[in-house]
Amino acid sequence: MLTGEDIDLLVLLLHYASPNDGIKLYFRSDKGSHTVVYDIKVMKRVLGSKICQSAISACIHRMLHHFHNIWNWKEVCCAKADKR
Repeated sequence: MLTGEDIDLLVLLLHYASPNDGIKLYFRSDKGSHTVVYDIKVMKRVLGSKICQSAISACIHRMLHHFHNIWNWKEVCCAKADKR
């Protein structure tokens, strides 16, 4: 069981869950008083492969965008430091 509130964790679980490996995989939010436990393999089957693939693509895109912003910030900071 994985407990957290990060949507990226849920997306990765959906991506890597295999329906035939015999491993039980659950996700539970750590927010709020009403706790719901999700069976990842059931969720993956209900959502379908296209939605799960779209979710992982969006997750990767967001991560790459974040790294790009960090890289640009470092270039700006280093350029300012070099001018001093």
